Amino acid sequence: MNTRVVWLRSALAHAATAHDDLREAGGDAESITRAMARIDTLLLNDARNQGESRGPGERILTVAPLTVRFEIHEDEQVVVVLTAVYRPRG
Repeated sequence: MNTRVVWLRSALAHAATAHDDLREAGGDAESITRAMARIDTLLLNDARNQGESRGPGERILTVAPLTVRFEIHEDEQVVVVLTAVYRPRG
């Protein structure tokens, strides 16, 4: 199965803003990049079993410091990341 993960522009923009804000504040901006890469890997390999259900075909997943909401389109073999929210630890 050739599943693809697609991030909506708005989700990417939120992640990019969090990255830039962390970098400017002297924080671990690369934590955003690592979280995005891990999310991609998890969703590519087994999206149906990641995170928690939020309705038919929709789930939420946290890989600190990001929480994403995504939809699974099995017929098209696509997972769409709808939102990304920065949730600092602590």
